[in-house]
Amino acid sequence: MSRLNNAETILEAAEKWKERCLLGGGSLFCGERIWTEEWLNYLQKYFVENLDAGSGNFIGKLQGQLDPAPNESKMLAAEILWINYLIVTPNSISQERKLDNIKRVWGWSQRSLPEEHWALDIKVLTGGVAELGMGKIHQWREFRFIIVMMLHWWQLRLENRESLLNNPWGFAEWIFNCEDGEKRCFPHAVLFLLFPDEFEPIVSLSHKKEIVEGFQESASNFDLENITAIDRELHNIRTRLEETRQEREINFFEPPWRERWKDDAPSQNQNFDADRPDYEEWYRSRFGNADVWVIAPGDGARLWSNFLNKKIAAIGWDPLGDLSRYELREDMHAELIENGFGPNPKNNSLAVWEFVHEVKVGDFVLAKEGRNKILGWGRWKGDYAYDEERPEYCNIRAVEWHPCQKPVKLRDQIPVKTLNHMIWGLPCEICSWKKQGFNEF
Repeated sequence: MSRLNNAETILEAAEKWKERCLLGGGSLFCGERIWTEEWLNYLQKYFVENLDAGSGNFIGKLQGQLDPAPNESKMLAAEILWINYLIVTPNSISQERKLDNIKRVWGWSQRSLPEEHWALDIKVLTGGVAELGMGKIHQWREFRFIIVMMLHWWQLRLENRESLLNNPWGFAEWIFNCEDGEKRCFPHAVLFLLFPDEFEPIVSLSHKKEIVEGFQESASNFDLENITAIDRELHNIRTRLEETRQEREINFFEPPWRERWKDDAPSQNQNFDADRPDYEEWYRSRFGNADVWVIAPGDGARLWSNFLNKKIAAIGWDPLGDLSRYELREDMHAELIENGFGPNPKNNSLAVWEFVHEVKVGDFVLAKEGRNKILGWGRWKGDYAYDEERPEYCNIRAVEWHPCQKPVKLRDQIPVKTLNHMIWGLPCEICSWKKQGFNEF
């Protein structure tokens, strides 16, 4: 089963949320009924139908959007944040940030939040077991989804709601069929929180697919386009592993299981000093004096086809808005912290700063998947631009792409960052590609 030992606290909290809110419509933090269609309708009116595409962080914009809403809806908004945060590890959003945001939003209602409450206990707020990934960047989309989902929920008859809460796979079909259900992280999160014996603590669909494909030798035929089918196959894989290995806890993100689906183990031979002059000659013959960058086309390279079709490269961090308005990297760094990207997001602030200010037209760019796979190469053709019409990854540059005939798998790793500047020797992974048959240039 997927009940990881360190998930006990959040699973107990989720059970209370189910009883009080999903079934009873009550509040987590007070004795009123706020998880109801009446108060959700105000969130629909003032948030869902009044999205703010301007600059600023999610919480700041949410305050302006909900200003005319009744206090009960503001209280509900704080509790929606709580359930959305429940599965998330402190690596994605710190316990302090979770608590601060919940208190801040609840405070808009002019009501007092209990000083000591089980739902705000440090063990609950730090008990997450999943990395949020892109859901962290698109908080407003997750928030919007929960509102729309809950409105659908209260439109069901009582007996249908109770039936779904006793039918894990039926609930999965229902939630993924809600508007945008197949695109959001929250459906994956809530499935684990409500049904930990059937679903994994994984909020990334691409990770789920990779795991299933990695264990394909023991997998039956299934539909990769059907999310519920992927979850069923994950459950089957876990069941077989537990029966074979007699292990009560299997974490697909820990050894020895991770190596079966995520090819990011450190190389046993990353020192090429003996042949370094030869590598440098090869490197210069391919790239001359131009700088070379490596970019990740979204999680699991899911945006690679979009990059090719649009002839662009793009990065996320959309809550920052137009990146050209920041005069200093320090300003970007501070805004990232304000938006919940960790206490010291130095790699993120470097990536966004370099994408705007350091990348030059004419430089080379390589598209990567994971840490050791190259999908294609290109040259930057345009300066930075902010495209507010894009649904995500609004920060773009024009690129003339040349996709590889098939992905080139490298022996050595590229650092885990969205954007890497491949200066000779720092890092030097690119220079080892000669021996790996990388002749696409």
